[in-house]
Amino acid sequence: FVLKIFSDEEQNFVLSISDVNGKIVDRKNLTINKGENIIPYDGSMLSSGLYFYQAATLNHTLTGKVIKSN
Repeated sequence: FVLKIFSDEEQNFVLSISDVNGKIVDRKNLTINKGENIIPYDGSMLSSGLYFYQAATLNHTLTGKVIKSN
C-alpha cells in the first residue's frame, strides 16, 4: 500500500503495522519532508489478512487499516 502524508516541516515519524490481535508485526523509523510525501510500504512478508497502520510524529498520528490478499 501507499501512504500519502502532508507535512508543514521535515520531521521523523514511526510507521507501525499491527495485526488484528494488536501485535506489532513491523515498525520503521522514517523521515518525511515538508510538503506532500508518498510513502510506499512493501507488505510482501505479511500473510493475508487485516492489518492496522499508525504513522506517528511528535504532534500527529495517522491511523488506518488495510487488507492484505495474495
